[in-house]
Amino acid sequence: MAQRRTHDWASLFEEQKNSGKTAAQFCEEKQIHQNLWYRHKQKMKSGFIEISNKTEKAVHEGIQIITSDFEIKVKAGCSDQRLLSLIKCLGMNNAV
Repeated sequence: MAQRRTHDWASLFEEQKNSGKTAAQFCEEKQIHQNLWYRHKQKMKSGFIEISNKTEKAVHEGIQIITSDFEIKVKAGCSDQRLLSLIKCLGMNNAV
């Protein structure tokens, strides 16, 4: 099975939540090992953020901040100061 990215996991967690199925039922249906499911769920809860190493792509498109609660897209050209203010408003000061 192909490796999933952080936003894929966030979508899967939301899909499972909306399905009314238990995590075990959902994992079996999607052929996902439960240990993997819970490992990624814990990463999302801890504020884990995946950063792509494709710097050329990021320069042109901006960045995305994805958690289990929200997704924020920041367009390229956003000032450092504005981005820092956004991070502080979100209470993610320890990420800076």
